[in-house]
Amino acid sequence: MGIAVTVGAVLAAALCYVAMRAAARRAQALELAVGRARAEAARLAARSRRLAREIELLSAARDLALIANADGDFARIAEESLRVVAELTGAPALALFTVEESREGARVLRLRARRGLEACRAAAAGCAPAIQALAEEALTARRRRSCTSAEAVAVALPLFADAEPIGVLWVERPVAPAEPGGPPPADPLATGRSPGGEELVGETVAVLEALARHVAAAIRKPALYDRAVHDPLTGLFTRRHLVRELERACARSLRTGAPLAVVLLDIDHFKRVNDTWGHLAGDAVLAGVAGVVRASVRAYDLVFRYGGEELAILAAEASGAVARALAERVRRAIEAAQFADPEGRELRVTASLGVAAFARGRQTPQALLAAADQALYRAKERGRNRVVLAPSRVRPPSGSRARPGEGTAQPRPAGSPPCP
Repeated sequence: MGIAVTVGAVLAAALCYVAMRAAARRAQALELAVGRARAEAARLAARSRRLAREIELLSAARDLALIANADGDFARIAEESLRVVAELTGAPALALFTVEESREGARVLRLRARRGLEACRAAAAGCAPAIQALAEEALTARRRRSCTSAEAVAVALPLFADAEPIGVLWVERPVAPAEPGGPPPADPLATGRSPGGEELVGETVAVLEALARHVAAAIRKPALYDRAVHDPLTGLFTRRHLVRELERACARSLRTGAPLAVVLLDIDHFKRVNDTWGHLAGDAVLAGVAGVVRASVRAYDLVFRYGGEELAILAAEASGAVARALAERVRRAIEAAQFADPEGRELRVTASLGVAAFARGRQTPQALLAAADQALYRAKERGRNRVVLAPSRVRPPSGSRARPGEGTAQPRPAGSPPCP
């Protein structure tokens, strides 16, 4: 009897042990299944995030393409491009530089658009030296460059078109402060960088690099056009662009009868400025005069650098009297202005202006420019710092004083000395 009880107890214990082992194996298998399920869920979530990011990137690329196709104005395209980049990356501060050529033929970077950039708020100051230096470093190295501080991290990415650099995209994001005793912030721009802070890696930078290609494509055509029609020193339209715009304006006035006038402006004794203070001072004066003229004309007037120290104003919907009043306002503004050269010296200049209005016998760009040129000569002949309006009646020319390729003008009086 005792033996039977012992055998039964052993058997029960064995069965209990087997059941416990089976339960443990089932629990372990269940735990493994849960772990695999969680890993798969994390993988699917990461894939979903990547797909969502790719969709956002494709949407941003489409927006940039639509912006470039819908508008030919570089400033608007640049601003909209920065908006798209800001919305995709969440970066609060961005800047866009373009590569331009200086008067000496050197390659320079020019700040063309900015968004939320406190360091570049003052237009006269341009861009903060650190930002400019980082952008130039990225352009020279032909690869991204970055810098970090306790508050923010910035990256500059060069923009290329057909392997040629056309600009630099500069982006800054704040660094989230770490919790006391906790891990460092996990912002992609604030992690994964080398100890020297010279390189940035991470998802945000990868997105920026992908976007940079689309930004370059968006601004390439308008940037080339902008470079072709704008003078790099003054920012005014070029003389070549004046010819095209004046041809259109003359054709429109001839068809509709709308008034039209041209103003030619020459800075008085500009050679004396260059000879006395140097060409850098002359450049500063010329750029300053261009700014004064832009601020003095109407919003729909066009201002051009005609050549050397001469500027031109295309005044649409302006009669001779209206254009003369406009030119007088410009003359007074220049006379009252002070211009600082690179050495900090304050210089003053005056200007002479010639005005010609669209009239019978003066209905071509060449004739209109020749009449304005003759009026400008009269202004200089009469003592400079004044405005002269060409007569409304056009006399048949008996001589010529034409600029190369600009047609025939009324002659100067016999024996008249050339005006500098």
